[in-house]
Amino acid sequence: MESTKKRCRRTRYALTPYINQFVLGRGWVEGWEDYDDARRFYIKYPTIKKADKNLTFDKQQVISKEHHINLFLPFNQMNEKELELVKGVKMYDCITFSGRIQEYWRKDGTYDLSVKSIPQSYMEDMIAMIHKEIKSTIKKAGAITPDTLMVMEYYTKPKLNAIDKKIDDAGDLLPTFNGDYQYYKNEVKEWKNAIDICINHIRSVSSNRKFRRRYGIKENFAQYYPPYEKL
Repeated sequence: MESTKKRCRRTRYALTPYINQFVLGRGWVEGWEDYDDARRFYIKYPTIKKADKNLTFDKQQVISKEHHINLFLPFNQMNEKELELVKGVKMYDCITFSGRIQEYWRKDGTYDLSVKSIPQSYMEDMIAMIHKEIKSTIKKAGAITPDTLMVMEYYTKPKLNAIDKKIDDAGDLLPTFNGDYQYYKNEVKEWKNAIDICINHIRSVSSNRKFRRRYGIKENFAQYYPPYEKL
């Protein structure tokens, strides 16, 4: 019987045709090591799949099933919240990951293949965080105040436009573990519609004397805050 080491090296050559290509994967954390610029996770029994923005991970083409693979996550690609998520990973957690297949050299002069994350690898985390922000913002829409209007017009709207553009720009570099391209486009469209409804409600109340009396608003403050699109 072959040794595990030989079997693993031979199996990983299945990834060679995909060097520098973006892939998605799922496996179990067997350990990690921190360097000055990155964390390396040791992923046990990973399933590696070919990225396709129009398909969720479960439906994508399997490239290889490995005994293990190294996953490199550069710290400079992560914001504070994403870094917290990474550092919250525990031993034997089942995780999903994405990045480019990369070569790296061992100390003995031999090389192996790994997965190295890229900035787009964190897009689904970013979308999930924005979703939470949107829900929180909409809950505050009942407060007919200048602050609520300003947040929606000048913070939430630009942020939604930015994430919408990032989804388009990502192309097949879009991770699709929780939804595919069309799912995320539809979701952002729904968020935009919800924010527009809230903004229109605030502006309607602010501009109507009867409603201002009902809500205890002294003046039509909305007139001082033009729509984001007209700035």
